[in-house]
Amino acid sequence: MGASRTAIISTFEPVATALLGFWLLQETLSGRQLLGGALVMIGVLLQRNK
Repeated sequence: MGASRTAIISTFEPVATALLGFWLLQETLSGRQLLGGALVMIGVLLQRNK
């Protein structure tokens, strides 16, 4: 796995942390957090397809 692919995957870490907090700790997610997570996921998917 190259450095660029590792960097792309590491951008998913904050999204995964927020989702795990929501699932395991019953934390609430705001609309801004959901929008930010969606934007990160779109960016990762766009980079993966290049």
